[in-house]
Amino acid sequence: MGDLRLSPTPRRRRSPRRSPRRSARRLAATSALALALTSACVPPAADLSLPTGTGLQWVHDTGGTTDENGTYHEAYARFTLLDGVTNGPTPVETPYLPLTPTAGGAYASYGFPVFPDGTARFPWNGFAGEGVTTATTVTGGTTTYVVTGAGGSCTFANLSTTGPMPRTSAAIPSPDGGKLAVFTRFADPDANSIRTTITIYALDASCTRLNGVTTTWNSFAGSVSGAMIVSSLTVWSPDSASILYPVNLATARDGTRLERLAASGGSTPTTVLEDPSSTILPLGWSSAGRALIFRISRSTGTPPVAATSLETLPIGGGHTKVIDVHTSLVPPTRSEFHVGYFLPGTSQVVYSGGPRTATAGDGRTVAWPQLRIHDDTTDADVVVPGTDAPLAWHPTPSGDMPNGRFLERFIHGTGATT
Repeated sequence: MGDLRLSPTPRRRRSPRRSPRRSARRLAATSALALALTSACVPPAADLSLPTGTGLQWVHDTGGTTDENGTYHEAYARFTLLDGVTNGPTPVETPYLPLTPTAGGAYASYGFPVFPDGTARFPWNGFAGEGVTTATTVTGGTTTYVVTGAGGSCTFANLSTTGPMPRTSAAIPSPDGGKLAVFTRFADPDANSIRTTITIYALDASCTRLNGVTTTWNSFAGSVSGAMIVSSLTVWSPDSASILYPVNLATARDGTRLERLAASGGSTPTTVLEDPSSTILPLGWSSAGRALIFRISRSTGTPPVAATSLETLPIGGGHTKVIDVHTSLVPPTRSEFHVGYFLPGTSQVVYSGGPRTATAGDGRTVAWPQLRIHDDTTDADVVVPGTDAPLAWHPTPSGDMPNGRFLERFIHGTGATT
């Protein structure tokens, strides 16, 4: 899942426009990054810690196996940290597909269902989803999802037909549990188009449509036009009044526009950020009104290099601030692991990354990821105590790399869920 661009047809590369404000792209273009996976400069330290009663659940590759074809198979284990107590490891089910907004492009493209399960499985929205459940039934080839919250239920059905039909593949609950952002994708091969839609519904007995947006991507005779919503995993504002979502631009190979849509009122989307030369995915919305984003930027050198960065910016638009940058040969290695989320109700980001490095057997300097807390107000940045593990390696086409780890969700009260 290294390349998160899920374009329906190949397109010609256009020369990217450069902007002095795009730190990740400047880093990706430097020759020093071409052979290494490195991190941003060391941030200031401070006395940061998790709030009492709020903890983390993360997944770590404890050391897998390599098959006869040279393919590495991770051995994931799950850990938790709550009020200073670390528990784990416990085995993770296999096969394991990370549920992150950066993986949401695959969910959107291939129709993998992502619905509430009663737990806080959507960390980019804090504890959203707790108490919201889904009952799934299959009759013939028709799959029906009944999503139920405190105020009532909404029903969505994917019909069984011999021809192409819209497919609802995600319903993301708002933090207050009163709304759903529902993603639907309709690929029409006869019209050479893909229609993607996000619709906001009231999660109550009426299941009223409150607002929505539709984009259409057209491809014909080697020419493309229009736009397409990239990820099915929508980011909500803390007050449940708006959503953020990413849109691919047909006019640029890696172009992305980050849009904001009010949850009700029939308003049209507004643009928070647009970049014709990189892929951008939203990871969260802080209590201070700032967005956390994940950006992939690619160079055109030999060998090509990809930079993945975690950045924040005002929801109303403005300059981005880089929290962490990793660079690697293209395709990037497991870029869905370079993610972070705002601690619920704060301006602090918990992320996987940081400045620590290790030296591979071939002499390359590579990033050795940690779970860290970053204060978006002061830029203080520290390791989360109780989350570190010994260094372990695994093979990749670009050489040996440290085993990955990433935040899976926030926990509180009784602690971990699976």
